[in-house]
Amino acid sequence: VSVVLSGDGGDELFGGYSRYKIFKRLQPFHKLPYPIKKSVGSALKEDKLLSAIRQRFAIPGGACSFDLPNLHFWLQQPLEQRLAEIAQWLETLALLDDAIAVSLSFIRERGQFVNVVADNGFYQGAAEDKNELIRVKCSVDEGYYPTLSGNKYRYALRFMLFSPQESQSGAVESSIQFRLAAC
Repeated sequence: VSVVLSGDGGDELFGGYSRYKIFKRLQPFHKLPYPIKKSVGSALKEDKLLSAIRQRFAIPGGACSFDLPNLHFWLQQPLEQRLAEIAQWLETLALLDDAIAVSLSFIRERGQFVNVVADNGFYQGAAEDKNELIRVKCSVDEGYYPTLSGNKYRYALRFMLFSPQESQSGAVESSIQFRLAAC
């Protein structure tokens, strides 16, 4: 039996460590020819319906039936036909969707969840230089949800009630335990 003292051992070669899993996940993107990488979503630019909508969106009231008759015609088509066309549009963005999913997974894996308490439904934290994402896990059956605001130095979480009573402000006024990861 041999023991590897340095270099790539079985764990590295077979993806046992998370840093090597990254390379496995990126391999499909490296194999793509450059023209395919460059043309992601280009079919959407050439679609006549989407081009017409894009041109008229900047104009106030530009989506009226007389400005975009082709959109209103398309909206009257059977649901199955519209869904099939939407699926074709989304398929042109599949590569971009995969790339974003991989990037977000890398960012998410950088942060570890810690238990935190929001006194009176409010928590404030100091943002570190490398924070790109704040993740919050809280109970959804308690009738509240988190709102996040901040800048590059600080961030704040305020927990709000889903259905406040008429006499309530909407903000949770009790202490809330939740889990937080600054990635």
